[in-house]
Amino acid sequence: MEKDISKLARSVLGEDGAKAIGANSTELQRLADSKDGQKVKAMLEGSGALDSAINSGDTEALKTALGGILKTKEGQRLAQQLSALIQGKQA
Repeated sequence: MEKDISKLARSVLGEDGAKAIGANSTELQRLADSKDGQKVKAMLEGSGALDSAINSGDTEALKTALGGILKTKEGQRLAQQLSALIQGKQA
């Protein structure tokens, strides 16, 4: 799983990933508005750990918080759909 998360992060943060996100903003909004997207959003908002990690720049805490979400069915499905979108595949 760590290898997949790292690959996804490089895709999103790299130039090609940024272009894919810009070119697919409508699809990204659809994913965010989906049932899985809303559940993941609630998990992110419900956990003060994520906000704290972002605000403090604690990358280990951020990995832990996101890793917990990626262990859920909703988080896994959303990550797979996002990965497929970035790679130019049908999500």
